[in-house]
Amino acid sequence: MSRQARDIEDQNQHERMAEVRSYKRRPEDISNKIRRCSRDKQLVKHTNQAIENINNAIDTLMTNIDSINNESAWALEYNTTDELFDQRIKCPPHISNHLRKLQNFKNSKLGGRDIADIRVIDLFRLLNDSDLMDTTLRIIDKKDRQPTLKIVIKTIKKIHVKGHGNYTIPPKVLDSFCKNSYVKPTRVVTGLILTSDSIHDKFEQTLPSYSESQNKLSNRGFGPIDPYHKDMRDKKKRSIKK
Repeated sequence: MSRQARDIEDQNQHERMAEVRSYKRRPEDISNKIRRCSRDKQLVKHTNQAIENINNAIDTLMTNIDSINNESAWALEYNTTDELFDQRIKCPPHISNHLRKLQNFKNSKLGGRDIADIRVIDLFRLLNDSDLMDTTLRIIDKKDRQPTLKIVIKTIKKIHVKGHGNYTIPPKVLDSFCKNSYVKPTRVVTGLILTSDSIHDKFEQTLPSYSESQNKLSNRGFGPIDPYHKDMRDKKKRSIKK
């Protein structure tokens, strides 16, 4: 085969491959994936069951962590519970230590309250304000509701928007709440004027006044310029001479 014929054949091959690639199926859009998977009843059932199993396992895990104390360590011939967890628990130390901190915080700061959602305990630990914790949980108790993460975040926003007695969330705690990773998904970040009745929107509406009070302009600055001031007259004379 001549070189010219090979070149023509290569060109034809490239064109055929380009045509094949043009008919390549495009990646499925995420909205289509959600629509398709949400209609799969078996998949939905299996996922819900898996989630329930995980949550039940977490409840069991935290209960058992709470039951282990110094005597438990001594019973198995360890000096401390730290050694016991490091040697016997099939879990990376940073994870087991964090879960133990949450359980200790729950017992010491929350009075051992029955809070199933450990994300709530973690949020309160990060905010670290006893008055806000007590006020939030008291409001939720009055409504006979469980302190889930969603309800706790919504309640704290209501406290800021509507107030609660003489209690006001301290600016530092409010700032920490706004920046918290658990709260960020409920924050409005569009910067648009909000007119919704949603507590999340109302919460955003009340934040600018808070932010402005934190960033007041200093009294120091440039005063009004007096054209008849001696310095200004001297400057004008120098510019004329030039």
